[in-house]
Amino acid sequence: MFVRTKKHPYSDKFTVLICHSHRYGQAVVQHVICRIGTSNKSQEILDMQKIASEKLAKLKQANYKPPKDESIEMPNIKNIREMSRANTGVNDILGTLYDDLGFNNILDSKNKEVLKAVVLARFLEPSSKSKASSILEKKFQLDISVDRIYRMMDELQDHDEAVRNQVFKSTIAVTNSIDLMFFDVTTLHFETTDEDELRKFGFSKNFRFNTTQVVLALATTNTGLPVGFKLFPGNTAEVNTLITCINEWRKSIAIDNTIVVGDRAMMSQNNLQQLEACGMQYIIAYPMRKASKTLQQEILSDADYNAGIMDNEFFWKKEITVEQDKRLVITYSSKRHKHDQKEREKLIKRIKTKLGKSKSTKQLISNKGYIKYVTVNGQSTSEVNEEKIAKDAAWDGLHGILTNSNLSIEEILLRYKNLWVIE
Repeated sequence: MFVRTKKHPYSDKFTVLICHSHRYGQAVVQHVICRIGTSNKSQEILDMQKIASEKLAKLKQANYKPPKDESIEMPNIKNIREMSRANTGVNDILGTLYDDLGFNNILDSKNKEVLKAVVLARFLEPSSKSKASSILEKKFQLDISVDRIYRMMDELQDHDEAVRNQVFKSTIAVTNSIDLMFFDVTTLHFETTDEDELRKFGFSKNFRFNTTQVVLALATTNTGLPVGFKLFPGNTAEVNTLITCINEWRKSIAIDNTIVVGDRAMMSQNNLQQLEACGMQYIIAYPMRKASKTLQQEILSDADYNAGIMDNEFFWKKEITVEQDKRLVITYSSKRHKHDQKEREKLIKRIKTKLGKSKSTKQLISNKGYIKYVTVNGQSTSEVNEEKIAKDAAWDGLHGILTNSNLSIEEILLRYKNLWVIE
């Protein structure tokens, strides 16, 4: 037996131990009899060493015999095979949360456990239903076939309203009303070309134009809590989803005095009028290049811009009154300028590559992004229009937000910037 002072790797701390060693085959194995303490202070280490020496002397005086290690024979690592594994942490934490939120009461049949298992598998590793079945078997030790998952989903479809109500209840439980709501729309495609009342061909955000899809509208609070979701036919324009959703969600949750934050896809005169009629405020990205020529000139003018700082980033800001109660907040940042410039240069490079091979307009017709920088001469040839490129470059770094709120420019920008929460 002996006193050992062991240094911690990647640390300045030392641990004082009383150890003993014995030979095990060809190796000498060291075991800890007693741990005295840990410190990074030299005086404390010396004191612990003194205590360890005194304790060691008492052990020797009492003829203490360390227990012989007659443990398991050291296995050959090459002979080790994994038989199975089970992930219990996901169920212990997220499973408990799932139950507390009341989702375990949506289905009454045996499919209740199937739904919970699939939801937890999606948290662990988002994937297809077929892959979810495999994950449940390998990582949760649950034998749930793809057919069972589909049967569960058939039943779940009949409880669609119950799911949404439970989402509302969970959100209301932590907030009596919502003063800020982020709204976004995406598309979900199907691996089929068959259409029905919901699956339709439409503009696909993930570029799957050869398959049918649905449009999913979603809203969250500023902390990411779900307000609601709604499915629309795949050929529904994004701009037509906002008011429909709000009118439906208002039946279940207080969103009357709410600021709606959305991107420019939500920007339409009809949406703004209906939001105002509901007494709601909005912060929505504004398509400045579609503004009137007079407004465009005012935006591009250097006059009235003031300096500002947000999140340690310097920017320029200007406010323009568009109508009686509408404010257009314009910002300019060099970081956004570089990004816009880089994206345009990449696009022009691709255009010139195409034109270098053939000046036929047919090479460009399929891409509207190319067309805006091109002038068509006659029936069959085209060339890069430097004047259009210069006009487009004038907008680099600029971003517009339209609002009817009385918030300061900084508060408006902060709320819009947090739109990433729903993304």
